[in-house]
Amino acid sequence: MAPTQQQQHSALPIVLVLSRDKVPSVKPCYCPLDTPRDRVIRQSYLALLDLFATTKVHPNRLIYAMAGMIYTLHAPAPFGGVHKFSTLATDTGTTANELLLYTVTRGFDHYFKFRDRGALKCIVARANKVLHYQTIGLKDALDEAMLKGMKKAGRITTYSAVVIPESLKHVDESSDTARVQVEFMANRHKIAAHARHNMPTPFSTPSPSSSAS
Repeated sequence: MAPTQQQQHSALPIVLVLSRDKVPSVKPCYCPLDTPRDRVIRQSYLALLDLFATTKVHPNRLIYAMAGMIYTLHAPAPFGGVHKFSTLATDTGTTANELLLYTVTRGFDHYFKFRDRGALKCIVARANKVLHYQTIGLKDALDEAMLKGMKKAGRITTYSAVVIPESLKHVDESSDTARVQVEFMANRHKIAAHARHNMPTPFSTPSPSSSAS
């Protein structure tokens, strides 16, 4: 018996793409069967960078906040469980972009190995949640998530009070009167473009390999 359309789609690899339908978001889509794994990871990583570049805040703030929501005790594999500062810090490099690429790579490695979409759904849900929080101005929730992400990734190694760096502070999407906000708005696309052209070294050896639910 010939495979159904759903079965044919389930055999196709998934990639994350930026959607600008009504509000910006990322969503999983099917891509051609012969799409190399490193291309899937790269395009998904860039889609997340582009998503975070749609706001007035520095993308690093949202990357760390997303990590704070992903690396939790009850998150799906391979993100769930207790992550020691030293281990995760060693694995994720030293920059926010490296942390983002590491997270995307782990999620896709798990997906390609087990055909389990749980990790990808987690990334999509947390990325869109972070953007939503930023859009509606939930500063305190984002501050908390960002600091958790920075601690998980080893960027913060102390339990004492932490002063949020100026570049990672909240910027209200409804206000552009402050000089620092205006200056950042003029440069945010440059920041995103720089990140796109300076992609961190992949965390896994690449190998070859419409919307998905």
